[in-house]
Amino acid sequence: MLAHQDECWELIGQGAEVFACGNARTLAPGVRAALQQIYAAKSGSTTDEAASWLAGLGREHRYLEDIWGAN
Repeated sequence: MLAHQDECWELIGQGAEVFACGNARTLAPGVRAALQQIYAAKSGSTTDEAASWLAGLGREHRYLEDIWGAN
């Protein structure tokens, strides 16, 4: 995701929905971290603001996880 962050940011800005499907211990935290890094880099935000932004995407059903395995 980070290698394509410009495209990801543009798509999210256009209302894209992000689906993370995979391992709860590896994939899900990696996707969350990448999205927060992208947001912080593109908006000049803090880590806390990026976490709030991602939580907001979740509340809007624009960030959804289908994960399995131990947390």
